[in-house]
Amino acid sequence: MSIYRLADQGEVEGKVIEILKRYWFEDIRFKTSFKRFGNLSISKVHPFTRILSSSKGNRPKDVLPAISLALVDDTSSNVALNRGSMPVEIDKNLLKELKNQKYQLNTENVFDELIKWIDKGNKLFAQQINRRFAQKLVIEVWSINDTIKDFLYEGTKDCLDFYADELYSFGMENLMVNGKKDGDYNFDFGDVMYGAMITLSFVIPNMIFIIDTEWKEVGSVTHSIDDISVDAL
Repeated sequence: MSIYRLADQGEVEGKVIEILKRYWFEDIRFKTSFKRFGNLSISKVHPFTRILSSSKGNRPKDVLPAISLALVDDTSSNVALNRGSMPVEIDKNLLKELKNQKYQLNTENVFDELIKWIDKGNKLFAQQINRRFAQKLVIEVWSINDTIKDFLYEGTKDCLDFYADELYSFGMENLMVNGKKDGDYNFDFGDVMYGAMITLSFVIPNMIFIIDTEWKEVGSVTHSIDDISVDAL
């Protein structure tokens, strides 16, 4: 018996980083319009980590200003038994789409073998489980200049508002932005650093497709995929 679990879930952090970079580097043209502010970095890596892990002995002025993201809460919002499950047919286009997603529970070989099965003229069915997660994404802004920190804080809030439609199209629901503009300081690295924090709360749906090679019936459809190579796992 083999069980394949195919996940359909987007990388929220990557999407938000993509939007922030578009806003600051293309819309605002930060690097050319605000040269005196320094070279802004936007990533999942916290600037303090970059300072501590640098073999060059980076100082805060070498890595700031910076915007970093971290997913700090990921809570299932529907743990009831009837959360939504139904048999569905899996086609090649869906398999190719799932194969290209970053967070998968199988290797690419699994998808290749499933596609080969369909290419033989067979139909492939799975149990689709619909899930919803309430998540919180913390966006931190750090600079050695308090005015620059305020500028980046306000601009990042504006970015999330301006591109809200794109975030909704990505699948995010019930967007809520909460911020803390002042009161965060750090003195650990030889310079005063000023910080601000924005919390982006939302609900994101995702799906799991479960294929069990022992299933002979899914709904009214009878099939078997026993001959898919176990080596594909």
